[in-house]
Amino acid sequence: MRPRTLDELAGHEKLLGQGTLLRRAIELALRADNGTLYGPWWAVGQDGFGGVRNAYWLVTPDTVIPAGIYTVIDSDPLTWAQNEETEGRGISRGYGIPRK
Repeated sequence: MRPRTLDELAGHEKLLGQGTLLRRAIELALRADNGTLYGPWWAVGQDGFGGVRNAYWLVTPDTVIPAGIYTVIDSDPLTWAQNEETEGRGISRGYGIPRK
């Protein structure tokens, strides 16, 4: 596997109370299996389905990341969306561009 340029990383946040999120800003990072930390990067809130404010938090680090297995680190994991299928782990997505 080749390294990739991390173009986008997003965390999906659960809603608290009356459809609002408790926080205004978060940081996202990646931790490699060998313990190397990439980031953290400040995330920008994006609206979700039905106009839900700040349902997603997005970073665009444009950083080269070696091939491997990573854990997404959220600066406030208590608000991260999760369910039985994820066994309590947060829901996120990432996009990378293969390096030559």
